[in-house]
Amino acid sequence: SLVLGGLDGDGTPRQKLTAMRDGLALFYADGERSCLADLFSVEGTPATIRAPLAGGLKAWIAAVARVVEEAGIDPAEAARRGEDMVIRVEGALVVSRALGDTRPFSNVLARLVDDLLARA
Repeated sequence: SLVLGGLDGDGTPRQKLTAMRDGLALFYADGERSCLADLFSVEGTPATIRAPLAGGLKAWIAAVARVVEEAGIDPAEAARRGEDMVIRVEGALVVSRALGDTRPFSNVLARLVDDLLARA
């Protein structure tokens, strides 16, 4: 996949996270497409859709945490950063759509890799 594929590939943690970030930009057309988690998590969405969505988000968080750990970040902190990253990306997509302005999404992506790899 565009987003998760780079996280399991070869390269340094920075290269892997950069590939993920670039995949996000492509997948969401630089913030012009709607957030899938927002669209498919609303009440009334069938469990057959919600369950895979939850599984996908958990897998994304775990994959990011593994790469952040590879960079020498403590496992608990890496897991927190993985979850925070998903929240930031998905939230930026919602805000971008609500404002009709892709800058919130672009701003989050611009800082994403450095924030994930920052030393505590």
